[in-house]
Amino acid sequence: MLIKVIGFLATFTSTISLVPQLLKSYETKSVSDLSIWMLWNFLFSSILWLIYGFMIASQAVIIANVIMALFSLWMLRLKLKYD
Repeated sequence: MLIKVIGFLATFTSTISLVPQLLKSYETKSVSDLSIWMLWNFLFSSILWLIYGFMIASQAVIIANVIMALFSLWMLRLKLKYD
């Protein structure tokens, strides 16, 4: 049980890490300081983690990386739109 709690806490904290940047970029329409290569890498790593999560049947890993992949796609969209 403790392992699942730690996994879901890790999921929550890592998932919300992009929220402040997403909100700031969306509100200011300013993305010039964001590296497009970092965003692509973030998306790629989220996809790999998602595959891994399915392979080991870990809900925490799957949930976190579905959300992180969506956040990465949103950030990439903002970067391509406002850059």
